[in-house]
Amino acid sequence: SAVFTDGRAEQLLTINGAVPINSSGRVRHSVPIALYLRKNFPLSAPICFISPEENQELLTTGMVDSNCRISLSYLEDWKWPGSDLRSLFEIMIVEFSSEIPLI
Repeated sequence: SAVFTDGRAEQLLTINGAVPINSSGRVRHSVPIALYLRKNFPLSAPICFISPEENQELLTTGMVDSNCRISLSYLEDWKWPGSDLRSLFEIMIVEFSSEIPLI
């Protein structure tokens, strides 16, 4: 379970995976991520984080903060039924390919 800043505790479903990205032409990398889905998903947006591996260092960007939390306008504007995980992943691929959050 997760404890939010207001003290509420909630059980979350966790999805771990990696977002494939292109950089330097044909070189393929992947950005490990963790998505946390609240009980009212898909009505609420997933809570998304980068999950750096031991050999990776986080680069804070406009879309990833120092706590590894991902911030995208798609998440902020999440409205079901128009928003979905597939579209979120497609946006992450584009965004992370243009500004890789890990070194």
